Amino acid sequence: MLGDGRRVGVIGFPEFFNAGFTNLTDAGLELFDLEEDAHCFTSPLPRVRIISVDDFDPERFLA
Repeated sequence: MLGDGRRVGVIGFPEFFNAGFTNLTDAGLELFDLEEDAHCFTSPLPRVRIISVDDFDPERFLA
């Protein structure tokens, strides 16, 4: 929990989050991805991000 015990979250595209947010997650800041967590889009967006080969699922992009 940050500050006075309130839950605090940031929603957006992780590739645009301020790098300092990562340091605040230990203090209770919650980070949410508009596409992956909130499911705000009906098809995958053409986003640029680095993912591990083990986590890549090509089926998701072949719909």
